[in-house]
Amino acid sequence: MNVVLLEWRPYSSLFQRNNLGLQYIAASLRSSGHNTSIYVFQGDTLDEVCNKIISHNPHMVAITLFPETKDMVYSIFQKIKEIDPNIVTVTGGHTATLYASKVLRQEDHIDIITYGESELTYVELCNRIDENESIETCRGIFYRKDGYIMKTKPREEVKDLDALPFPVIDVTRDLNDRRSPTVFTSISTSRGCLGNCAFCVSHRVSKVVKYSRWRGKSAKGIIDELKYIRDNFPDKRLVVEFVDSSFEDNDPREKKRIKKFLDLLEASNIKMAFSFLTRAESWSDNDNELIARMKKLGLFSVSPGFESGADDSLMTFGKRATVANNYKTFEMFSKNGVDVCGMIIMFHPYVTFKDLRSNAEFLLNVGLGYSPQNWIHSLYVFPDTRIFQRIVSDGLLINDNKNEFTYSYSFKNGKIEKMFRIIEKIGKLDSVKRFDNTCEKILYELRLYEVWKHQSDEFENVEIEMSEYKKSYKDTAAYVSNKLYEMFLEMIEKAEKGDINDIENEMVVKWDRLLTDKQAFLEHEWMRYRIKLLRKDIQLL
Repeated sequence: MNVVLLEWRPYSSLFQRNNLGLQYIAASLRSSGHNTSIYVFQGDTLDEVCNKIISHNPHMVAITLFPETKDMVYSIFQKIKEIDPNIVTVTGGHTATLYASKVLRQEDHIDIITYGESELTYVELCNRIDENESIETCRGIFYRKDGYIMKTKPREEVKDLDALPFPVIDVTRDLNDRRSPTVFTSISTSRGCLGNCAFCVSHRVSKVVKYSRWRGKSAKGIIDELKYIRDNFPDKRLVVEFVDSSFEDNDPREKKRIKKFLDLLEASNIKMAFSFLTRAESWSDNDNELIARMKKLGLFSVSPGFESGADDSLMTFGKRATVANNYKTFEMFSKNGVDVCGMIIMFHPYVTFKDLRSNAEFLLNVGLGYSPQNWIHSLYVFPDTRIFQRIVSDGLLINDNKNEFTYSYSFKNGKIEKMFRIIEKIGKLDSVKRFDNTCEKILYELRLYEVWKHQSDEFENVEIEMSEYKKSYKDTAAYVSNKLYEMFLEMIEKAEKGDINDIENEMVVKWDRLLTDKQAFLEHEWMRYRIKLLRKDIQLL
């Protein structure tokens, strides 16, 4: 059976995360004998996407659905069905799982929605369709029958993640520049999360399928996958993002799996740079030696899921961590030379002016104030999460567009809501995205250099250039951070007095001008130091 799996993204950027869900499905289908093609399209037109799909003469087309890509995904399905009504069309992912009936009612060109872990579901679906068997008892799907939407029983979770075939490598090849000496990839070492955040969709999805809260690969299984990737890219520097909700689960205290993984990594002699997600409350002074060891073996960045610099907001989010935990984790990783990154949720229905000020101070103190996204990021509300239920019970939910998958809300403090409407306008500025993208690529170069200079002698002769490059970036980032802080506090003061509308246009212009000017400067610096390094035969990315 010919199967095409794909994701469509509205634009291309320097660093694109893999779609591990599709890659695992493709691997399972191929191991079961199905001819499977997989693509991540980046800004391609409808005709370009459909022409590529049809070139494979598919019997099934499956597309990952996200709220922001709904219109394009629906258009692809419509055109595919126009070309050949016999092609089976399938979608899946968190959005499709949470809104399955809504999706099938909105778009009658979609035949099936998979929910839960779908590797075995796709294999069974393809086998049944291939053999002209009914799909009515295939677990883990929504489908149509006689005009009705039907749901089958959930598929059981995959108990042994080590037993799954490795995700196919096609997407990793396609998303990386073949001319680059570096390859960026992602690895999932677990499924589930032991956190209990009030806004998190993973627990909501787990309720639908009744899966255990956490399952993990063995340390050996992780190393085996790293070897598989290294063998596919033997001449590349390897950068790995571990995408687990929290890398330290299921043992946040002792971290035995991490320690075993490091033992095997050291013995394997695999050279790589890696990053991971974590929870701030999981780290204490007892972990200093472990952090130093991870740094030595290639750890360059962690994202601790700070979410807020205000304890009241952290309580609202159901976070176990306190602001003190956030600062402690930042201090521990930073002093060991590991960059701490991440975002906070600045705005939510229950935020206070005190919280906003605490967040502003926090962003300055942990070095994250340079990113405009941290000043404008707001809570995304998923249905049936605990925060969703609270917003509904408090009468703050606004569902003003029933065709969409997002929910808007009012703020308990109307003055903050007025401030947020201006922040929303700032968030739509092109300069916000451009500035963040420029910072991201520079930060990657600076972070990865700190790893690679210990792994290869070729970087010995660029120490002076990299020191200058780092200082130039850090000075600019600090300047932007301080300016955004000042403008944010000015907006708070005006909002508290009820005068925020008086400075609306002025603020939008000031943010845009600052970010535009500094992005142009940083782009110039990036190119200037890129040329300096290339003259010494060094290419970082």
